[in-house]
Amino acid sequence: MVDGPSRARGQLNTPKTGLLRLMITATLFAVAASFWFLQIYGAGRPQAAPLDASPRAFSAARAEQVLARLLGPEIPHPVSSDENANVRARIVKELSALRVPAFVLRSFACHEVLSYGVLTCATVNDIIAVVRPGQGRAIALLAHYDSVPAGPGAADDESGVATVIETVRALQARGLGSRHPILAVLTDGEEAGLLGAAAFLHEPALRTRVGAVVNVEARGNQGPSLLFQTSPGDGPLIDLYANKVPDYATSSVYAEIYRFLPNDTDLTLFIRDGVPSFNFAFAGNIADYHTALDRRANLDPVSLQQQGNNMLGVASGLEQADFGRLRGGDAIFLDILGRALPRLPAIWALPLSLLAVALLLAASLLAGREPISW
Repeated sequence: MVDGPSRARGQLNTPKTGLLRLMITATLFAVAASFWFLQIYGAGRPQAAPLDASPRAFSAARAEQVLARLLGPEIPHPVSSDENANVRARIVKELSALRVPAFVLRSFACHEVLSYGVLTCATVNDIIAVVRPGQGRAIALLAHYDSVPAGPGAADDESGVATVIETVRALQARGLGSRHPILAVLTDGEEAGLLGAAAFLHEPALRTRVGAVVNVEARGNQGPSLLFQTSPGDGPLIDLYANKVPDYATSSVYAEIYRFLPNDTDLTLFIRDGVPSFNFAFAGNIADYHTALDRRANLDPVSLQQQGNNMLGVASGLEQADFGRLRGGDAIFLDILGRALPRLPAIWALPLSLLAVALLLAASLLAGREPISW
């Protein structure tokens, strides 16, 4: 004999009810898949600016020409190699053409790579260029020019060096109205263990000079230029990014993921020193990363354009910023299709998480009492 409640549940489990449940599930799946598809393929991305773009704008075409001159024969140029010295000479020549005085900081540097527990040492040659002279703490435009021995490093990170040089040119065209000095810091030996950054920060006169850093990197040769890391207390930094960059590609989740990866960039050492910092990188087509395929022909010009827009936009925002106000509370944020960047103070993370858990528990309880429940 079937009791009352069991009979009721059996009567509700009809073919029509099952079909409706299936339709609801399929609809929710389609909405989630559509949102994912739009975030990946429909997010706002810039067009690569041509050679005749406004001098005040960043141009991927102009940056590509700089990149071609820097790479020359496109062969690997790891720290201490002959080709490393050739690339360094080409960089100094590009800066000289912009009438930007540069000097080479030669130093024997060591740095312990905590991810692997090894100590690496080498003689490195950092290039320091004074884009805008002046007193006080400076804005540092940061990239590294050495490559791994396996490949020519067109994306990682000679594209970053070309981005810095094209950004310097655009800032000059805008008049260099910064209230702060501006430095271009192009480090050596990053691939060997952040050696160039360690050498730079080992010099007290340089270490105390830096007030904010914008770093550009690559872990692939395609995809959006992601703001994937900032210094702690990043609420004001995210506000500056949101106000100065045309196309967003960021989330506070990226930094949490990056924290668990066995990777570092030069910016790691500046963040440890307490310097307000932005870290940008594109990471599409990672199969070419640190290989012989990391060549200029495989670099997406749209990725280069967005990288440049990010550096130029953030640097322009920092020009008039009060460095003392760049530290605040942490934020939680997520770009929506590259066109909006809602953000909240990080103190909301726990209450919102608890609310989500409560809603899930309530939905589970209701699902046991109703035939169909959203």
